[in-house]
Amino acid sequence: MLLHIFGASGTVGGAKWWPTFTAADGSGSTRSYVFDYSAAGGGPDDCYFTAEDIGSPTCWVFEGRAALKGIHSASEVDDTGAVYSNVDSLVSAYVPQIDAIMAKDGWRMTPVGTPQVDSGMGAAVETPLVRTQPGEMIFTMPNSSTYENGNIRATVRFNPGTAPDSVTADGWMVDEAGPLEWKFHRATLPASSSVTLKATWAAVPDVSVLWVVTSAWSDLGIGMSVAYPFFTEAPPVVTEPEEPEEPVLERGNAIHYTPEHASDRAHGWCNPNRSPID
Repeated sequence: MLLHIFGASGTVGGAKWWPTFTAADGSGSTRSYVFDYSAAGGGPDDCYFTAEDIGSPTCWVFEGRAALKGIHSASEVDDTGAVYSNVDSLVSAYVPQIDAIMAKDGWRMTPVGTPQVDSGMGAAVETPLVRTQPGEMIFTMPNSSTYENGNIRATVRFNPGTAPDSVTADGWMVDEAGPLEWKFHRATLPASSSVTLKATWAAVPDVSVLWVVTSAWSDLGIGMSVAYPFFTEAPPVVTEPEEPEEPVLERGNAIHYTPEHASDRAHGWCNPNRSPID
């Protein structure tokens, strides 16, 4: 076991037993592991706990990363003064409870030994973006693995002059709310599922190409940043209605009404054989 305390490293012997300590009043118990230090002999880097170490972590180095194994809880010396017993609480036994506490802030403990997968976030529009008209853009982050992903972080960035009015994200914690850069995080993403964010414009910017850059990171993911260009459409052309042409009045039996004859119609009579220009 490789022990890290305040930047210093040392080695200790393998855990000799894995006890569960129960409070004297029976109110609770703690899963632990114990390893010994022999004052009579051992390697030059062997070490043991002192009172100042209580509460410090024990970490294993796994694939080049520190993995939390325990928290220094107690130590004692045998009657001969030759053997120091060191006690750590077993953190791995309490991951579900720790995750439940961290989830309130949108985080969880990061597991080690899980496979790495691409952790990108796509961008798409369901309907074309029309300049000066309302518009929406959807960002999707999938988890195609068979493992629950966690500590999901997402960022979307826009060019100056193209900021959306809002970016909404149900179930996410907001770290930065625009106007050009929006950052979010969430505790977990279940296996074989996806999560989304949505950008909304009351009026799509008057640009021919709207660029957005998405970035995503997670416990399982290899962080990725991708730039997406969206070509916008010109708004529909609004034309003024044409003025109606003046009626052409001709002699004959057709009935034509002109303003000066409106009073005749108002009085409820009309002679179909009369021309209004007679």
